[in-house]
Amino acid sequence: MFGLTEGEAANVSILLHEIWRTVSKWRYDEDAFKSELSGKTGSQMIETNGNGEKVEPVSHKKFTELYNRWHAAIGSTCLGCLQSKEYIHPRNALIVLTRIVEIYPTRPGLANKLLSGLQPMQDERYPFADLRASAQAYSTQLVKARDEGVWKEETSEAREARVAEEQAAAAARQRKAEEQMEQLKRDTQKITDEIGEKESWGRDRRAPARGPSRGQGQDDSWRSDPKTSNPGKERSDGHRESTGPSRGGGDAWPRDRAGVGSSPAVSRRDQGGDDSRRNLDGRWQKAPAADNGGRGAKRSRPPSPADPGEIQEEGSRNKRPRQDAGPDERGNNYRRRRRN
Repeated sequence: MFGLTEGEAANVSILLHEIWRTVSKWRYDEDAFKSELSGKTGSQMIETNGNGEKVEPVSHKKFTELYNRWHAAIGSTCLGCLQSKEYIHPRNALIVLTRIVEIYPTRPGLANKLLSGLQPMQDERYPFADLRASAQAYSTQLVKARDEGVWKEETSEAREARVAEEQAAAAARQRKAEEQMEQLKRDTQKITDEIGEKESWGRDRRAPARGPSRGQGQDDSWRSDPKTSNPGKERSDGHRESTGPSRGGGDAWPRDRAGVGSSPAVSRRDQGGDDSRRNLDGRWQKAPAADNGGRGAKRSRPPSPADPGEIQEEGSRNKRPRQDAGPDERGNNYRRRRRN
């Protein structure tokens, strides 16, 4: 077991399962032992005494002693592997024991030792997490096998004592849980008495009290104050038109100084503005050129041929009067205007 790999340990467990199933049947069924083994080849043992060696058939009593010796040898080997600090040793032991858990161990003394040997491996401080999980799984399977009667040599007195001990342990765990629950309730009540119920302080901290609803003592005097109210006057279409200052006592909009409801055009006209640029259909026209000596605004292209006496400004492309320009020059001016 100490020198096997995981694969070899799995193969040995298969072999051991098949052999131990037959050996266990012969051990606990004397009729099967007599019919299948007694008087056959291989059922004899050599005994040594003072007169020398003697070959005799194996009796069921002798076979029981041999079975116990084999049982103890397998158990001591597995316990040594479980207690080893190496990784592979407990790994091989768990592989073998998990495979034969349905037929081994059958003696309660060794089975209890195996359960005790598994406890250190189930601790959280155990360095190998996978071995810890395997040990927990095998421990559960071993307890289940015990309850199913695999521990054949467990007497009725020992079984009853074990059941009574387990019941006492379960009752102790239940009492401990109830005590913890009662202690938790007392702590909760103590904290509640110190800080008060949630309903008594939650509103003061999170939801301040609201004022009275409308109609329950609310002062409506601000509605009749001329400085803060703006009732306006009612028009013919049912809407109200503002005639006083806005709420808060501020001045009216500048457009309202010229008259309520007046448009910007009307206000400008009333204030002496020039509205001659507005066309009959309400659209604006281009403003006339400013009076700058009859020449008009500065332009980047030569004047139209319709003005024969006009001379361009200083810095223009053609300095000569229009009437002196020949046909070629007029054509060049025309093409230049097209490009611009």
